[in-house]
Amino acid sequence: MQYKPVNKRRFGIQEDNLGTELAGTNYYTTESLKKLTLSLESTLINKIWFKNLTKLGFAVYFVHILFHIEFREVLNNVFIYFAIVEGFCLLIMLINLILNILKYKMKYITITKSLDSLALIIGILIFIIELINPEAYKSTIFKLGSIYRFMPLITLVKFKKPTQDDKKKFMILPFKTNSDRLINILRSLRAIEFISNDTLIDSQLEWGIRVISNQTLYNVEIFSDNKEQEELIHWALSKRPKSESATSKSFEIPIETLEAELPIEIRQNLVYVDKISFNVFELKKVSENNELVILTNYLMHSYDLFRSEMLNRQKFSVFMKNIQAGYYQNPYHNATHATDVTQAYHVYIKRCKVEEFLIMTNLDIACCLISSSIHDFQHPGLNNAFLMNSSHNLAVLYNDSSVLENHHVAASFALLQDKNQNFFESVPIDIYRKYRKNIINLVLATDFSKHFKDIAKLKLIYKDMNVEKTKDFMLRVFMHAADISNSTRKWDTYFNWAQLVLEEFFSQGDKEKSLGIPISPLCDRTTVNFAKSQIGFIDLFIIPLFSIFVELMPKFNKSMKNVQDNREKLQAMVDEENEENKENEALESN
Repeated sequence: MQYKPVNKRRFGIQEDNLGTELAGTNYYTTESLKKLTLSLESTLINKIWFKNLTKLGFAVYFVHILFHIEFREVLNNVFIYFAIVEGFCLLIMLINLILNILKYKMKYITITKSLDSLALIIGILIFIIELINPEAYKSTIFKLGSIYRFMPLITLVKFKKPTQDDKKKFMILPFKTNSDRLINILRSLRAIEFISNDTLIDSQLEWGIRVISNQTLYNVEIFSDNKEQEELIHWALSKRPKSESATSKSFEIPIETLEAELPIEIRQNLVYVDKISFNVFELKKVSENNELVILTNYLMHSYDLFRSEMLNRQKFSVFMKNIQAGYYQNPYHNATHATDVTQAYHVYIKRCKVEEFLIMTNLDIACCLISSSIHDFQHPGLNNAFLMNSSHNLAVLYNDSSVLENHHVAASFALLQDKNQNFFESVPIDIYRKYRKNIINLVLATDFSKHFKDIAKLKLIYKDMNVEKTKDFMLRVFMHAADISNSTRKWDTYFNWAQLVLEEFFSQGDKEKSLGIPISPLCDRTTVNFAKSQIGFIDLFIIPLFSIFVELMPKFNKSMKNVQDNREKLQAMVDEENEENKENEALESN
C-alpha cells in the first residue's frame, strides 16, 4: 500500500503549528546557538587570564611600534624577533575581536566596529607583506606602515563590553521549555475534529494540559476503599504538617560575600563544618530552622560551584527554601537529617580526601551536595515496606521498586519546572543531562535494601580498584554511607539521632498494628531494646562499611574512632541493664 500524506487541513491542524510545534526545529537550532555562546563565555571570554593576556598584548604592541618607528634601520638585523612579537600581539587582538563578535553578535555590526576591524586587518596585511619581503619598508607607501600599525590600537578604545540592557537586547533567543512544547502538542491534538467531538478524549487532553500548566504532574491522589486506611495514608502524606522551617523567620542568603554577611552565631557554628564533630542541631537552633538552606548555600559557595558550574545562585536559594519547606516534621526524616547527611558527604569529600581519591570534578561535587540535600524530600515518616504492604499509590506508581527514593528525586526535579527555581537554566543541555542522571542515581543509592549488594561488590573491588571505572559506584556508596552516618558522630549527637529514629520507627509500628499489616523490623516498641538494637546495627552495617573506607582512605579513622567509642558506651548500657535484670531476678527468687 502506498503511503499517502495526511491532509492536515482536513483534521483542522494549521500548517505553521504542525511545523514549529511538533517538529521543534527552531528549538534545537537556538539550543545549539545558546550552547555555543555559553561555551565561548566559559572557555575564553570570561577568563581573567585571557583578558589580562589581551591587555598585555596591547601594551607590548604599543612599545613595539615605538621601537619600530624610531629604530627600524638599526634593528633590521633582529627584524625576525620583532616580527614574532608583532605577530603574536596581532593574533591575540584578532582572537579577541572574533570572540567578541561571536558573543555579542549584532552589537558589533556597526560602522565604527567595521572600521576597527578594517584597521586590524590592514595592520595584519602590512605585517604579512613585510614578513615576506623585509625590504618592502623602503618603498614610499610602506614608509607609512609604521603609522598604520597604530590603527589596530583603536580597537582597544572602541571595543566596550555591552551593558546588561545590550545583552538582553541581543542575546535573548526564542527558547521554549519542554512543557510548553508538550502543551502545544496537546492543544494541536484537541483541534483535530474527530478528537474534539469525542467528549471523553477531549476532557482527558484538557486535564493533561491543566496538570502540566499548573505544575502538578507529581501530585499524589489517594484512592482507597478502606476508609481507615485512606485516612491514615492521607494523614501520612497529604496532611502531615510542614517542617518548622516553612513558617520560620525568613533568612535571606546574601548573593555576595556570604561568609562575611552571616550572623556571628552561624559563622561560629560553621567553623566546624569540615569536621565529623559538627553539631547540626546547634545550626538548626542558631539559624532559626533554616539549617538546610544555610548549609547548602554555604557549601556550594565554598566550592565555588555557582561560578564554575554556571548555576544560578539566587534561584538555587529559592529552590532550597522550597526543598526545606517540603520536608515534613518527622522525628527523624526531616530537613535537619538532610542537612546532616549533606554535611557528612562534605566531610568525606574535603576532610577524608574522597575528592582526591576519586578525582572528583566540580560537577561531581555539586551532584553529591544537591543529592544529599534532596534525598528524603517529602518523606512521610514511613518506610518502603509500609507503603508496599498498604498498597499505597506511590508503591503502585513505582512498582514496589525504591518507592520513596524515586518519589524524593522526582518531586525535587518537579520543582525545577518553575523558572524561578531552575538554577540549571544556564547549563548546556548535555551537561544538565549529566546532572540529572547523576543526581537520580545518587538519591536511589539511599535505598537501604541495596546495602548488602553494594557491600559485596565493594569487598570484591576495593583492594585493586580502578578509580576511573568505579567512580560512579563509589560516589553512590559514599552517599549511602552519609545517609547512615549517625553513629560516626560524637556521642551526644549520635545519641540524639538514635532516639529520634527509634521514635519514628515506633510510630510506624503503631500504625502497622492498627492496620493489621506486618510490623517492620525495629518498629515494635514492645520488643526493641535501644542499646542492643543500636549495637546490632553498628556491627552489621556500619563497621563492615567504614572499615573498608579506612583501608582506602586513612582519614576515615576519626569516623571509625567515634563508632567504636559509641559502641563502648552502648555496651556499657547493655551491661548495666543486664546487672539490673540479675538483681531483679535475685530479689524475685528470694
